[in-house]
Amino acid sequence: MLKRKPTRLEFKEADDKEELEQARHRAASAAVPSAAAGSSGGSTGGGPTTPQGNVFRPKITLKLPSPEAHEKVASALSAFHEVTHMQENVFFDGANTELSSKRAVLRLRFYDGDGKCVVTFKGNAVIVDGISRGEELEEDIDVSLGRACVAEPWRLTTTGSNLLNKIVADYGCKDFVCLGGFRNVRNVFNWEGLKIELDETQYDFGTTYEVECESTDPERVRQLLGDFLKSRGIGYIYSTKSKFAVFRSGKLE
Repeated sequence: MLKRKPTRLEFKEADDKEELEQARHRAASAAVPSAAAGSSGGSTGGGPTTPQGNVFRPKITLKLPSPEAHEKVASALSAFHEVTHMQENVFFDGANTELSSKRAVLRLRFYDGDGKCVVTFKGNAVIVDGISRGEELEEDIDVSLGRACVAEPWRLTTTGSNLLNKIVADYGCKDFVCLGGFRNVRNVFNWEGLKIELDETQYDFGTTYEVECESTDPERVRQLLGDFLKSRGIGYIYSTKSKFAVFRSGKLE
């Protein structure tokens, strides 16, 4: 009996599996130097190492009232523009709410289509008067691996990523569920020695506009940004919710 020739679809599936396996190997290989660095720093025990970028980041977020206000800010800062990113944000929880029950957030962010993928973990963030404080960990992963995790969230447990391994171990996640997400257009400016981010965030239920800036001196920077906006007749209020909280609420503030 003649053996059936593989179909075009079967060739495509084989190629996809091979690409995913290659991405997983790349992630695992990248994890080796980080693990070695962690052990040289005096880490004890057999758990996953903490990825680089483990910081407690204060962030100022000022909410703008309208697209017109957003345009005014963009125009006022145009001479300081550095880059514009098209961001796609996708969120996950443990299958048994292991993360959300402890006020932890897990996100995959894709930049400019499939230009880059970053895993972000946020823990115990609190926003008071437009200033958010909380733990934040980040790690780059292969884009094809990130896309595979969106399609099949259980793959988050098998990526070889130090950060994802740490989350699985610390929170006891045996499986994950995808919560969905939103898109964001982020214009980045270098103004007064600060990295200013001007966001147009597109939810299924509406669009919001914000100015954000990370700083180790958030009260001073909040005042500086507020004075800048007021001097140009641009209204604003202090943000009281994170983008993730707005997304989960299903309504604009």
